[in-house]
Amino acid sequence: MRFCVVLLCLVASISVLSAQSLQPEPAGPQTLRQQYAHLKSDLDVINGFRMVKLYEMDQFWRIVEDSLKSKRAAINQGIVLAKSQAAEIETLKQQVTTTENEKKELASNVANINAFGMSFSKEGFVTFVTTVIIGLLILAGVLFVISRMAFKSSRESKKVSDDLYKEFEDYKHVAVEKNIKLSRELQSLKNRMAELKIA
Repeated sequence: MRFCVVLLCLVASISVLSAQSLQPEPAGPQTLRQQYAHLKSDLDVINGFRMVKLYEMDQFWRIVEDSLKSKRAAINQGIVLAKSQAAEIETLKQQVTTTENEKKELASNVANINAFGMSFSKEGFVTFVTTVIIGLLILAGVLFVISRMAFKSSRESKKVSDDLYKEFEDYKHVAVEKNIKLSRELQSLKNRMAELKIA
C-alpha cells in the first residue's frame, strides 16, 4: 500500500513537472490580461468543470488590487499635477495679460506725448506745436508791420505837426510884423492928423 502511495506521488509529481515544463512561465512583466489568460489555461478540469486554485486566485486578486492602487495613485497624481498645471497656466495667463498691458502702455507712451494734462500723438503734437509757432511768427510779422506802419504814420504826423507849427510860427511872425507896421502907420497917420489939426 505504501508502494502505491509512493508510486502515486511519483506519478503526480512527474505530471506536475511535465505540465510545468510544457507551459513555461513567461519572462518579464505581464499585463493583467496575460496573467488572467495564463490563470485560465492553468486550471484543472474535473468532471468537465475547471477548478480554480484558491491561492492562485488570491494572488491574482492581490496583483489586481496592486495594479488598481498604482493606477489610482497615478490618476490622483495626474489630477494633482493637472490642478497645479492649471494654476500655473492661470498664473502665466495673468502674467501674459500684465505683460501685454505693460507693452500696450509702453507703446502708447512711446507713440504719445503727455502735455498740459492731455495725451497727444507725437505727430499730432508736432503738428500742433508747428502750427502754434507758425501762427506766432505770422502774428509777430503782422504786429511788426503794424508797428512799422504806426511808426511811419507817427513820423509823418510829427512832420506834418512840425510843418504846421513852423508855418504857424512864420504866420505869427508875419502877423506881428504886420501888426507893428500897421501900428506905426496908424501912429504916423495919427501924428499927421494931429499936425493937420494944429495947422
